[in-house]
Amino acid sequence: MESEFASRNDGFVPMLDAYGLKLGDPQGVPRDNVRTLDTGAVYEATDQGACNFGEVFTTDGRIESLDLTVLEDDRDFFPAYNVAPVVYTQTLEEHPEIAGIFNQITPLITDDVMRDLNARVDVEGEQPADVAYDWMRSEGLVS
Repeated sequence: MESEFASRNDGFVPMLDAYGLKLGDPQGVPRDNVRTLDTGAVYEATDQGACNFGEVFTTDGRIESLDLTVLEDDRDFFPAYNVAPVVYTQTLEEHPEIAGIFNQITPLITDDVMRDLNARVDVEGEQPADVAYDWMRSEGLVS
């Protein structure tokens, strides 16, 4: 896991509690099995077999490229971190049409879409602006 996840109130220890696992218990999670890694290193460590499980971001493009499986949070422990537009009130007041544009885009950006778009950037090396523009064209949002 990343260092932030180790100390968050929706992080590692509370997650173990939610799933009925005990840190330091051989029947739960032995302490020797827990490591804190740099941001992003969890993906490669899991892919290379250095760990069986790792904390990941569900929209990370490396998930599919490394053939990792995201486990279902069947106890709804983790809050939804859904994408949401953020606009200055003054900007929205000056350009109210922006709300309609975001209302078209927001429902289209699912975790699967974000994972695919992120893979094009993080795995295939494409430029973020090009990926975003191509996606918006494919969705008929721009011409």
